[in-house]
Formats: sequence, structure tokens, C-alpha cells
Amino acid sequence: INASFARSNTIARTMLMAYERQANEALGNSAGATHYLYVGVIDGLTRPFCLPLVGKVLTKEQIISLENGQIDPVITFGGGFNCRHHWQPVPSPGPKDDWPVAGNKDISRAQSAGKKGRGGPSTPKLVE
Repeated sequence: INASFARSNTIARTMLMAYERQANEALGNSAGATHYLYVGVIDGLTRPFCLPLVGKVLTKEQIISLENGQIDPVITFGGGFNCRHHWQPVPSPGPKDDWPVAGNKDISRAQSAGKKGRGGPSTPKLVE
């Protein structure tokens, strides 16, 4: 029973975050956004997939090409089960913007983590 509760809790959290990401994507689409900032905390729970992307701006095409190793699409599910990060639509970065743009190295590190199954735990765990 405890395992069922933990898995149900994980699925509920994951779907609530997915709904929020879908709402952000819809807002971005209606505003004509082509760039998104990956927003969220960096702490001991941050996945190897998310770590190189947090605080960076990516194009929607870059996001669509990502795989987190758990549950896709990344634009909806971020780093996977229980991911706490969000895609925030932003204007296209210009020379005066302070947002760091994700480079090829950042994207490669995230992709490598996702392909190695290091997007997160293979079995969803309850996050307190």
C-alpha cells in the first residue's frame, strides 16, 4: 500500500507540473515566443539532465529535440518524474539581455544524462 501511495503521489505531482508547463507553452505560443528560460532550484535533488539547463535560455526547437530518459516530451515533462523546473517563455535574447543562452555543451550534457537514464530515478520516488 505504501508503494502504491508513493507512486500515485509521484504521478499526481508529475501531472500537475506537466499541466503548468503546458499552460506556459500555450501562453508562449499565443505571444509568439520562440525562446524559453528553464527556471527552478539547483540543490541536492537536481537531476544531471536538468543541471546544465537551469537558468539558461533555449529555443523551442532545442527543447523539442531533448530527451530526459524518462517521460517525453521535455517541454511538457521537464527532467521527468517529480521534476520541479519550468519553461518560462521569454523574448528572443538580444545583446543587452542578462539571460545566459544554453550552448552546445549544455545541451550535450543534458542529452547525455537523459540517454544514460540519468534524467532521474528509474523508479519514481516520493519527494518530500
